[in-house]
Amino acid sequence: MLDNLTVIIYHKVKMSSLNRIKELEKQRSRILGQILAFRSMLPGAYKEVYCKCGKPNCWCYKEGGHLFRRITWSENGRSKTKAIPKDDIGWIKELTDNYREFQKKRRQIKELEGILKELIGGHAKAVIKKSRQQRDYLRKNEML
Repeated sequence: MLDNLTVIIYHKVKMSSLNRIKELEKQRSRILGQILAFRSMLPGAYKEVYCKCGKPNCWCYKEGGHLFRRITWSENGRSKTKAIPKDDIGWIKELTDNYREFQKKRRQIKELEGILKELIGGHAKAVIKKSRQQRDYLRKNEML
């Protein structure tokens, strides 16, 4: 039989883990709402690079090269690159930033789910232990 102090400590631990589970679920729900709010995004990275065209009479042959604005991403294990018109630079930067933020929030959800899984498992063990204490024949030291 559990003494009164053990019951009080158990009750506090149980309540704090339940409150923690509820708080984490609120956080998860808030982050999920932020994820679902994204309406446009693109994977990849925007870069400005200088490339030489290869023509021996071009100024870039001796200098740094022509400015080339591009987005690069991976698709089916292969790297893809597309040139970006000057007018779309801001748009591309916004969409690639959105994708990075989306991925960050996905990682946060995954981390929260791992913590929730552990806490829920601990909660289940505590409830089972408490339930077994309700009957003499289910207490651990009396079980076969």
